[in-house]
Formats: sequence, structure tokens, C-alpha cells
Amino acid sequence: MKRNTGESQTPSRKPPLYVLLVFILVSGFSAGGAGMRILARNAAAASNPFAVFADVFPGQSRSAVAARGFSCYSAGASASDRDPTDESCILRPESGSLSQVEVLIPGDEIRRLDFRIHENALRLGDLAVFWGVPEVQRYSRSLYVFWRSLGIFALVVRNTEEFSLFLPVQRVYFFSH
Repeated sequence: MKRNTGESQTPSRKPPLYVLLVFILVSGFSAGGAGMRILARNAAAASNPFAVFADVFPGQSRSAVAARGFSCYSAGASASDRDPTDESCILRPESGSLSQVEVLIPGDEIRRLDFRIHENALRLGDLAVFWGVPEVQRYSRSLYVFWRSLGIFALVVRNTEEFSLFLPVQRVYFFSH
């Protein structure tokens, strides 16, 4: 005959120690991953190399170009893709990810802004962080991406069969729209 001592005979509901350790590790990695994504977004947004040229974006006055120290010349009759009266202005930054900035001015207002990117300085994923998911088109073996609503397109890479957010960007163009 068993005696009732008044204590409950139900098994303990406390999880084993290894379950708690796994839970803590998974939670820590999840929080750490989320934190890294937030830091990466903030760092990328802060390092957008195009933002410092906002004063010479398409639609701005030609006077902003002169204030920046661009070297300007007339496109002339030799430029087959431009009106001979267009003026083209070039700036070669001494540091940073941009090797050349060119502005096309057909009158008093900037129409196009072209950026040449140093080799492997920017990737397609960087542009996607700046402006969102692009429209992608392939012409021959070159890959172009578009943000039509923003008036932006980029030549990502030539001679590739693959698509990846890690592909290097060669040129970025801003158009008035």
C-alpha cells in the first residue's frame, strides 16, 4: 500500500539543458543576423557614391556643373549619338568608387549624367540596396538593369551568361524623365 505524502507525483516540466542551449543559440544567431542586415543597409545607404552629385542630376541647371569644376566641350559633329550643339562636361574624381562623371547638357538644363565605375568598386546588389529591385535585360552578352521610374539604368557587365547580385557594375546613367 502506497502512502500519500501530499507531494505531486507528476514529472518535471522543465526542459533539458541542451534544449535551452539550442534555443539561446538560435535566438542569438537570429538577432545577430537581423542586426547585421540593418547595419549593412545603413552602411550602404550612407556610402551611395551617386548622392554627392545630386546638384548635377538631370533637370538641374548647367550652372551647377561649372561650380563643380567639370571640364566642358562641345559634342561637335563627330559625336554620332548626340546633337552637335550639346555640351559634354567631364569630371575625374581623385578618390572613391567613381572613375569618371560625365554630364550632357543640351541647352541650360542637364539631360543626362553618366558614371564610370572603378573595376569591382560596386556590385549589382549595391545598386539594388540604393534603389530597389531593377528590371533586367540582356543584350547579346551584356547585362543591363533599369529603374525606369527613377530614370536610371546601368551596364552591369559585358560577356557574361550568368546573373548574380555580385556582378560588378561598369556604368550607371541617370536620365531626365
